[in-house]
Amino acid sequence: MSLAGTGWRAPSCSPSRRSSRARTSPGWSRRSRRSPRHGTAAASWSWLYAEATAFAFPSLEEGFGLPVLEAMAAGTAVLTSDRSSLPEVAGDAALLVDPTDAGAIAAGLERLLAEPGLRDDLALRGRERAATFTWERTAQATLAYLRSV
Repeated sequence: MSLAGTGWRAPSCSPSRRSSRARTSPGWSRRSRRSPRHGTAAASWSWLYAEATAFAFPSLEEGFGLPVLEAMAAGTAVLTSDRSSLPEVAGDAALLVDPTDAGAIAAGLERLLAEPGLRDDLALRGRERAATFTWERTAQATLAYLRSV
């Protein structure tokens, strides 16, 4: 789930109110106002991650958590599960919640929307965390494991 709001083209947003609403709407992106028109699906996902106010991934079971890393790499604050592989992947760079508790998920999302400082902090820590997961590091770890068996 990506929280993106109604946007500046919403019918309820007249041209005279667009600039003020854009500065105050939680769904307004500070990064870019353009959407991808053509290109790969990966480019569209990258754009969605980058434009989202927050990324929610309350998965019950996850093999690795690549969507969490993709959102973090895009500089988007992340809310994710406190179980499976996700706490290890996210580290201290995401808001962790019980994925079976709708109230906890809602409270976490409300915090992310209401606290820009928290969003900014998680976005910064998320970029730093995502940068530690590289394909080169993965290949080296895989090769080291294969050599050990």
